[in-house]
Amino acid sequence: MLLVIGLIVLVPERMAQVAKKIGHFVGYARRMSRNLQTQLEDELEMKQIRESLPTRVDLKKELGLDALEQDIEKLTEPDKPKPAAAITHDTAERPADEATPDAPAAAPAPAAPHPAHGPACAASGSLVAKLMTDTAYEVESLEEASLLSLLLELRTRLLKAFGAVILFFVALIPFAQSLFTIVSKPLTDILPAGNTMIATDVASPLITPLKLAFFIGLFIAMPVVLYQLWAFVAPGLYRKEKRFAVPLLASSILLFYAGIAFAYYVVFPLMFAFISGMSPENVPMMTDISAYLSFVLTLFLAFGLAFEVPVATVLLCWAGIMTPQKLASVRPYVFLGCFVIGMFLTPPDIISQTLLAIPVYLLFEVGIIMSRTMVSKKTDDALESDSDSESSNH
Repeated sequence: MLLVIGLIVLVPERMAQVAKKIGHFVGYARRMSRNLQTQLEDELEMKQIRESLPTRVDLKKELGLDALEQDIEKLTEPDKPKPAAAITHDTAERPADEATPDAPAAAPAPAAPHPAHGPACAASGSLVAKLMTDTAYEVESLEEASLLSLLLELRTRLLKAFGAVILFFVALIPFAQSLFTIVSKPLTDILPAGNTMIATDVASPLITPLKLAFFIGLFIAMPVVLYQLWAFVAPGLYRKEKRFAVPLLASSILLFYAGIAFAYYVVFPLMFAFISGMSPENVPMMTDISAYLSFVLTLFLAFGLAFEVPVATVLLCWAGIMTPQKLASVRPYVFLGCFVIGMFLTPPDIISQTLLAIPVYLLFEVGIIMSRTMVSKKTDDALESDSDSESSNH
């Protein structure tokens, strides 16, 4: 509403253009929704048709193809030549005027196919081959991933991830008050004597600890959530990609936890001491518990994501978007960008900004080293595969 009022007041001449773009966007969204609905209905219909189709063995029994194949084999099988003993015995029984011992015995002529069965046998054989091929194709196509199966798999993985978060949250509810006491300890330790935290909202003494318990349950369940994501993506990856992704996934979890621990044990004590020392003497520092929780959760998330810089660096090099040499050439810009990011993600004090920028830059250097190692290993694997292919060709 405020955006519409601002457009009317400031740029009324562009309202028609903005309305036209919004209309195009809404129409595009509706078309995409209809296409997706149609595709899902087609997938459901195809699934029902495929489930109703008989299998290869049932189709053979139903059509009597087993007996037909045996008849075709008998009809198309060439006559076997007689054994040598039988041929000698027949020659001995011939009359003297018909026996020609000096002339070599003529080889028996191959049996010509029966004129009544030749075309029928060929047609029947092609029919059987076509039926068996089509039936086998239908059976194999059941194993292919469709949009419906992917959506069902995604739904299952999301339910498992959500169930893990809820399970940890319910387990942490009895300890919600103690958890908030631990999280607020960096601030309460530096508060002046007589100052305490306060609750300005009526329900904040109840809601704030429960909110903290939920987010801690989410952080604890993060390995399960990432594993469900990995289980959904893994079937579409090659074996080498799986070997590469597993340590990358484990390191991303550890780095996220390391960022949270660094913020709690290093950043919070120094930052709160600086803020407390800069407060006016006639203003008591009494922080609201709800505002404090939102503040520390934001910093936890910021430091946890900032510590993922090595993983992001390795992914950029692995995807071919960047190279270790290009990353090394932009070091000055990255160093400046770390301080700019710290300025936006941390409170307006130089201590927290520096404590975020310096570790992020050091982790960027670690990412460059890991990227060089990965690129060299990838090159060695490519050379080894090329040598193996050349040796196999020779």
